[in-house]
Amino acid sequence: MIDDLKQLEQLTLFLLNLGHAFLAERTLRDSRGRTRQSARRCAIPRYASVA
Repeated sequence: MIDDLKQLEQLTLFLLNLGHAFLAERTLRDSRGRTRQSARRCAIPRYASVA
C-alpha cells in the first residue's frame, strides 16, 4: 500500500490549505470593490441614510 503515510498526510493538508487560501484571497479581492463603493456612498449625503 503506502509506505510513508505521514508524507501523504502532509501533502494532503498542504493542498487543502492551499485551496482554502486561494478561495479566501479570491473572496477578499472580489468584495473589495463593493466595500469601497459602499464607503463612497456613505460619504455622499443623499446616500447616507440608505447605507
